[in-house]
Amino acid sequence: MSFACCIDPTKLAAQGLYERVRRAMGIGVEGLSEDEKRHRGAQRRKLLNDARPYSADTQPHIIPGLGPHPEALAGSQMQITIPAESIYAVVKKIVRGCEYWLADGRIVESPYEIEVFFPTETPEVVRRLMAAFALGPVYLGPGLRIRRGGAQDDPLSALYELVMWDTLTAYASILPPPTGHSTELAISREEIAVHAYYHWERRGRPFGSPEVDWYWAAEDLKRV
Repeated sequence: MSFACCIDPTKLAAQGLYERVRRAMGIGVEGLSEDEKRHRGAQRRKLLNDARPYSADTQPHIIPGLGPHPEALAGSQMQITIPAESIYAVVKKIVRGCEYWLADGRIVESPYEIEVFFPTETPEVVRRLMAAFALGPVYLGPGLRIRRGGAQDDPLSALYELVMWDTLTAYASILPPPTGHSTELAISREEIAVHAYYHWERRGRPFGSPEVDWYWAAEDLKRV
């Protein structure tokens, strides 16, 4: 619900989203039991209590695409803090469902792992990979557009592109952990570059330290 409140309600892809949020908070809903009224009222109060006036200091921590809204005055906007692990968990759940649907009932199991990224700019290597190997897009209603790219050498490895409410884009990889015998030479430079880019994103895009991210990515890809 908090996530939905960060989406521009005028977008076509978000049509009906705010009505569902209002209903979840008990606004304009008839025939609720007293217990359900209390539950939805508590949801509404929590959302209002968590909202704070927008501060530019939080900009480095905002998921790309979620705000602030350019069509409204900055001074009139509110911000809501959402735990990062909750957002990643939701996207992973979506990816698991999509993989079951698009990959003939496959359930993602160990040793394969799902990793989620919210890039401010999509690296060119990712664009090329999706253009070459992705199927789709597949539309799950107006609020979610999906592309899935499968690896040629491993049918169980995949890269997902998810565009939600025409507002934010997430990428998710399904990959096994690298083997203990991998070396930086065995790992392609493109793999290291993508991994390093996302690590740089997560560190807040600091200036002047590409070798730090490259070294971290190379070591992380070698780790079992």
